[in-house]
Amino acid sequence: MNTSRALLTGIAALFLVTGAAHTTAAHAEITEQLMPTDKWIKYCRGGADPSAKWYQWVCSVYIKGVSDGLIVSDKICAPNSMTIQKAMDVVIAKAASHPELQHEYFGILVTGALIEEFPCASARIPRQ
Repeated sequence: MNTSRALLTGIAALFLVTGAAHTTAAHAEITEQLMPTDKWIKYCRGGADPSAKWYQWVCSVYIKGVSDGLIVSDKICAPNSMTIQKAMDVVIAKAASHPELQHEYFGILVTGALIEEFPCASARIPRQ
């Protein structure tokens, strides 16, 4: 009986330790995703080497997600001709013209830049 109890206690401890390690790794990953604007802008600008192109793609996907959410929620009224490159250019320009935002959360910069660039008219016809 003591051997079974010791074995079960050991297994439970192992689950707790591996669960805590997984939680710590997940937290580190989330923290990296919340990196400040200045690091995101470096990624958005890209570069010549393959890893820079990958980071630029990550930036474009992030901005695409934010812009889609803003369009669906009627926060921006982007023309049908808007491209992700145009949205990225708007965000990069906003970051360059507002250095005080460099250490803020990137999502705030993206949202503000897109709302400023693609405002909706006040007399919109509501969706049905």
